[in-house]
This record gives sequence, C-alpha cells and structure tokens, in this order.
Amino acid sequence: MLLDLASTNNFSNKKILDKILLLLKNLLESLKKELRNRHAEIKSNISSLKKEAVNLHNIRIAYKNMKAQSISKRVDAQHYIQFFKNEINHFEVERKRKIEERELFKKICDFERKVHEGNEKKYHDFKSKVVPLLFKNLQEAA
Repeated sequence: MLLDLASTNNFSNKKILDKILLLLKNLLESLKKELRNRHAEIKSNISSLKKEAVNLHNIRIAYKNMKAQSISKRVDAQHYIQFFKNEINHFEVERKRKIEERELFKKICDFERKVHEGNEKKYHDFKSKVVPLLFKNLQEAA
C-alpha cells in the first residue's frame, strides 16, 4: 500500500518517502524485537526442557533404585518367611519331643512311686511283723 502510494507519486514526495522509511524502520524494529522475544522464549523453553529432562532422568534413576530395593526386600522377606517357617517346624518337632519326654518321665515317676510305695509297705510289714518275731525268738533262745 505504501509502495503503491509512493509509486503513484514517482517517489517524488519526500514526506511520503520519509513516512515509508519510518514505517519500514518501525516494522523492522518490531520484527527484530519479536524475533528477540521469540528467541528468548525458545531459549527459555529449551532450558526448561533440559531441566525437566534432567529431573526425569533423576526420577527414572530413583525409580530404578527403589524398584531394585523393593525386589531385594521382597527376596529378603521371602527368605525370612522360609527361615521362620523352618524354625516353627523345628520348634513343633522339639515341642512334640519334649511332650513325649515328659510322658516318659511321668511313667518313670509313676513306676518309682509304685516301687517306693511297695517298698514302704514291705518295710512296714517287716518292721511290724518280722522284727518283733526276731526279738521274741532271741528272747526265747536266751
């Protein structure tokens, strides 16, 4: 439009040419400013994206570490569970053995009590029947 105006006056009107040049200069400055703004924005976006990429990389590493730790803890937990299952089985067998041992001791104690009671009865009978008979026979023989 400005060129049409200038060409119709054969570029003879200095005011119009100055206005055209001023407008072109302003347009050039606006374009340069817009270009700088876009460049700064793109640079800022690139910087943000780089930081985000670093953060994502760190998050990925942290996730891998956490995953490895959780797998390790799971394996450890399974080993502990198996260990304690074995311990429980061992203690159950030991408990059963101790119960059987207690029953055996009870039988031995019952047997010894019966023997003791039998011996007490025999001793009492010996003391009450045989000793007086021996003293009686010794007194008669003397």
